[in-house]
Amino acid sequence: MTVSRNISSLLLLSLSYIGWIKFPLEGDAVYGADYVWRLIMLVIIWQERAVLLAEPVWPALRFWFIFALFFLVMFIAHQWLYYFQFTYDLENYFYTPARYPPIKNSLLLVFDMSIGLALVAITEEFIFRYKLNDWLAEKQVGLFTRGLLTSLLFAFMHAPQGVIAIGENFFWGLFLFIVYQKTKSLHFVIVLHFITNFILFGLMALESPAWN
Repeated sequence: MTVSRNISSLLLLSLSYIGWIKFPLEGDAVYGADYVWRLIMLVIIWQERAVLLAEPVWPALRFWFIFALFFLVMFIAHQWLYYFQFTYDLENYFYTPARYPPIKNSLLLVFDMSIGLALVAITEEFIFRYKLNDWLAEKQVGLFTRGLLTSLLFAFMHAPQGVIAIGENFFWGLFLFIVYQKTKSLHFVIVLHFITNFILFGLMALESPAWN
């Protein structure tokens, strides 16, 4: 059964926010819920699998350097922000941010750092950089507005993780939107998303009980 483009766009966007329900869970159950949730997304995405299964188009080398520079700037800015107590006060002013619990099982950690992060990158880039962007373009929404809207929606999907996460993910969403517009390569932004999460979650994983 084929779902119409309008329905599938709204359904995928809704599922992005329904994923918040995983955070009240405890321990490794958070990750299990996340995998199931993203597999449901992939079932809906499957009707447009040709986009993902098409031969990848890789951009010029300069785009990799631009990504590396942007990542470095964002990483330094993040570290600098958390140097100040004000950041912690602001982050906890409205609500306590949700955090992914440390993974205690080494096999689950390996799975999460590979297939798990791949599921994250594929679903989120397909939805926010391709699907919603394409859908808004069909509605005659301008490029600037599409970039702003998709980046905001992407940012607020991370709202349970705190107001700082919302701000940081807005800039990440905007950066990936621009890169996608310049390169027209969904595979490239998926890879960039995966690399970003792999480094950031990898730093967290070094402190995981699974490695100790």
